[in-house]
Amino acid sequence: MPNPIAHLLDQADALLQTPADVKKLEQTILQWAVMGKLVEQDENDQVVDLSSSNFIQQKDRLIQQRKLRPRNIAERDDIQELQFNIPENWIWTRFSDVVFFQEGPGIRNWQFRNEGIKLLNVQNILSNGSLQISNTNKFVSKDEFEQKYSHFQVKEGDLLFAASGGSWGKTAWFENPGYPVMLNTSIIRMRFFSSEFSSTFLSKFVSTDFFVAQMTKQLVGMQPNFGSTHLSRIYIPLPPLAEQKRIVAKVDELFTHTRALSARLERMAATRTQWQGAMLTQLQSAPNVAATQTAWQSIQAHFDQLHT
Repeated sequence: MPNPIAHLLDQADALLQTPADVKKLEQTILQWAVMGKLVEQDENDQVVDLSSSNFIQQKDRLIQQRKLRPRNIAERDDIQELQFNIPENWIWTRFSDVVFFQEGPGIRNWQFRNEGIKLLNVQNILSNGSLQISNTNKFVSKDEFEQKYSHFQVKEGDLLFAASGGSWGKTAWFENPGYPVMLNTSIIRMRFFSSEFSSTFLSKFVSTDFFVAQMTKQLVGMQPNFGSTHLSRIYIPLPPLAEQKRIVAKVDELFTHTRALSARLERMAATRTQWQGAMLTQLQSAPNVAATQTAWQSIQAHFDQLHT
């Protein structure tokens, strides 16, 4: 059966008029991905096993390192009701059962130093999904870090998540800069407990409207501020590892097309704005009807060229 999203991309010029339209399409792609509708299922794929010795050992290791503190967080019916039908070889599970997440400690102003161990802040996570460590300049002393905060050190491959403010939900991958870096307030790092799962599938999941809906159900007040308790109430649909990888590959393939389209629409919008003034000037300065028609035909030809 033809993929409706692939068909939609073929018709993109006619159906998608603005970058905002493209963003909506990308959310549809992500939603299809986590519902099991983006790629074919394979009955030979091995279903995720949360009782495997490897999986349990990796969770126990995090507990011993003080990075994970098991807690019994009550489920909420209004969040459970958001679940949808998934393929037979997928499983529904609590986010906290498969994902390690850790919120930064509340470092106070009086603890800041001009040098020592670099602190990550929400400002370091850019809206384009990249991490810019150099745009903040806050540290804690090396002694204090070693005595109290060493288990908050960020590791290569951690997915960083902005958990407060108007930009909550921004994510970025952490790449080791060659010196220790630790979490600060309003930053959460996360990764699957087991390397048997696809970390990129996790990053796709936390970008979905479904994940956002589960988080916003728990919002209290006007200022978003989420932490480990809120994440513990989240549910995630898990396909077999082989399908996780196929989903990630397909999403990346489709997003290559959508981002190219979005860039072209942005260029067209900028050009259109520039030419609006020129169009009015030419039309208003035309000495007669014939000249007005000639000016209009010239402008129309330019826009027709933009669309080809």
